[in-house]
Amino acid sequence: MKVLELFEEIDTQRAKGLSANLDRYKGEPVILRINSPGGSVTAGMLMADAVQRHGRVTAEIVGLAASMATVVSSAAKETRMASTGLFMIHNPWMATEGDARQLRKEAEALEKFGASLVTYYVNKTRKTRPEIQQLMDAETWFDAVQAKESRFVDSIFQAADARAAIRWKARFPGISARLQKGPQKTPDQLARQYMALPAGPTRQEFFQRHKTTLFSLLSK
Repeated sequence: MKVLELFEEIDTQRAKGLSANLDRYKGEPVILRINSPGGSVTAGMLMADAVQRHGRVTAEIVGLAASMATVVSSAAKETRMASTGLFMIHNPWMATEGDARQLRKEAEALEKFGASLVTYYVNKTRKTRPEIQQLMDAETWFDAVQAKESRFVDSIFQAADARAAIRWKARFPGISARLQKGPQKTPDQLARQYMALPAGPTRQEFFQRHKTTLFSLLSK
């Protein structure tokens, strides 16, 4: 069985390399070992397409699968995750500048990219699009058990090296800091997210999780 590795940020060059290797091993079972913070949306979609076209890829998350790396893992026929692994999904984002018209165009493009990413996760987990979108809106982190319970991975294996999940920290300090702090939101952001939720159990659960912060806004 062939073994390939995705241990870097995702960019066009690495996407082309993975696609070429999968074409080389066409018809053979392949294990794709992943420890990546993600990267370019378009390059990640190229990787995911190559994985789907090959059809016999097992993704093994041996450390971190974040952002576009989770799209690649979701495109595999089977997804396994180390017991010490970490998994994160969020909405696509970009740094840009321009006038109001340009920013609206960029926002529309991001929404279209986001809709495509939702499709990968829906196909993998069989969750509804609103369920996936809510997880992406919240920038959700999963450990191995949570990822399996949410059906982003099919099975968990015992990690041979407990350090595998944190090797990327020195190379990607920005993502490391975000993980240590968790998905932080300002009170105003939480309030907007709360108001955007439809009335019902989901909104009530959100309020219970963040009621201290939401009450502090009401008391101002």
